[in-house]
Amino acid sequence: MIYFIQAGENGPIKIGSSDDPEKRMADLQVANAAELKLLWKYTGDRFSESDIHCTFKHEKIRGEWFHPSRDLIGFISGELENVAWVGMANTGGESLIEIREYVDGEIMVDFFGICSVIFSSKTKSVRLESV
Repeated sequence: MIYFIQAGENGPIKIGSSDDPEKRMADLQVANAAELKLLWKYTGDRFSESDIHCTFKHEKIRGEWFHPSRDLIGFISGELENVAWVGMANTGGESLIEIREYVDGEIMVDFFGICSVIFSSKTKSVRLESV
């Protein structure tokens, strides 16, 4: 079972797998000062844990902990409901370029997981973010 556990109200999110996510969360809570909350869990082969880690690698903090980004929260709450379109170019399973168009008019182009260029039609701006 794949699970998403968040530390605190707006804290990092752990993406992991366990036969018993509730027990895993209780084990993690012992060593975590922030209250942990199980955001989502699912079974099946729709997404594997490693695929999710790869998809959100630009949000990785350390280990299995990730920043609670708009993309990750969107994925958890509705499997990227805030994304209108996603496209990727890859070889051998490694994403080279990923393009996401958001319903709010922003377009993000991620290059090799090194940097992203965000185009905003709302503010008519372009910004570069290193990953």
